[in-house]
Amino acid sequence: MVRIRVMETPVNLSLAVSAIRSEDFAQGYRLLQPVLRDDPGNAAAWFNLGGLLERHRRWSGAAACFRRADELRPGVPDVLMALGWHLHLAGRSVEAEGVLRRCIEADSGKALAYTNLSHVLATLGRDEESLRYALRAADLDPTNNLVRLGEAFALFFAGRWLEGFRAFECRLALKMHDLVGYPWPRWDGGVVGTLYLRAEQGLGDTLMMLRYLAEVDCLAERVVFYVQRELLGLAREMYPAWDVRCVTDPMPEVDVDAWCPLMGLPSVLGLPCPYWDGVYIGPNPRIQVYRPGLRVGIAWFGDAAHDNDQHRSIRLDDMLRLTEVGAGGIEFVSLQAGQRGTDEINAASCHALVRDMSPEMPDMRAAVDVYSTCDLVICVDTAASHLAGAMGIPCWMLVNQRGRDWRWLRSETTTEWYPGHRIFARSLDEQWSDVIARVAEELRAWVNGMV
Repeated sequence: MVRIRVMETPVNLSLAVSAIRSEDFAQGYRLLQPVLRDDPGNAAAWFNLGGLLERHRRWSGAAACFRRADELRPGVPDVLMALGWHLHLAGRSVEAEGVLRRCIEADSGKALAYTNLSHVLATLGRDEESLRYALRAADLDPTNNLVRLGEAFALFFAGRWLEGFRAFECRLALKMHDLVGYPWPRWDGGVVGTLYLRAEQGLGDTLMMLRYLAEVDCLAERVVFYVQRELLGLAREMYPAWDVRCVTDPMPEVDVDAWCPLMGLPSVLGLPCPYWDGVYIGPNPRIQVYRPGLRVGIAWFGDAAHDNDQHRSIRLDDMLRLTEVGAGGIEFVSLQAGQRGTDEINAASCHALVRDMSPEMPDMRAAVDVYSTCDLVICVDTAASHLAGAMGIPCWMLVNQRGRDWRWLRSETTTEWYPGHRIFARSLDEQWSDVIARVAEELRAWVNGMV
């Protein structure tokens, strides 16, 4: 949750520190090596090296560096906070809790330490305690956007959805600076002339928020809607009267009366949350597919650049265990769009077990028609889950207790956001193979009930 600050250093580290502060991380790394070779007892050098490794997502290496800094200079709050957070990112959340508590004992006013501890406790399944620490952090530093983001997540995990979405507004100033400077007022949810509505996060987030568009259509005379390129065709079909553009296009040149980020719709509309008014994405009625047997769509990875991808994606080899079920009575199809899924299927030589549907899914509009042929979708936490849910297709979703997303895991079997979903949760002491074994057993029972 916290980005590492540069620790104060003696003169012989000044060049390395200057390089790090100017974001020349490669130069900073090169300069730190001789310092640590000549002076391995330099706590500041270890701290700064940990910060560099953090920027490259080397969680275990960063934690080891911060541990050395703590051993050399025990009890420094910034070191303890960094060590605790990176132990958590490295999968050692129980250790992280103890270290972050040491940090709070050393400096009870350090708001980000409470925020980080809140995240750790959420991973450990202690949501009420997590919320207490998040709210304490917000009391200590109410203008800190990282603290506010931690508060939003804790409120989500506690099921206080509308409060969470209001706190979640901090994401704009934290990560989306270009949106904060728009020249129009934020929409207040009332009747409006021309509304500029913008998708602002991943495909799954956009698909999840599409449920609110019918309400927007009733309140706005005109909507200029910017979405990801993959969703252009689908959005234009859903709302043909809207001016739908790509998020990479220039800002609208029309007169705009108000604007709203897509993830801001729950709080601005004030609807019951989670809001569900039935299926809101359907297949093209002109397309009819006739096929024998059952079809199960699978998706095993998400965007590798996602902060949580190390916890949510699994290997194709693990997913292939499901193809042992059904004795040929099930056709398994890959719902992974793009070249990576094709490459993994080719590398595994499993074309007879899993049909690659990527060529038939150039965008989400085409994907809707592919999904509509599936009797069941089994996937990890990625856009496939949101599209299946929006279409009302039964979906079994594999989610990880570690790195848990705020939408899932208040219940370990269901989600309030998609009534047709079933959650298969990986606990902290399990491997993905354990989860897949449970899914395979349930799939066998499902097939027997279908035939």
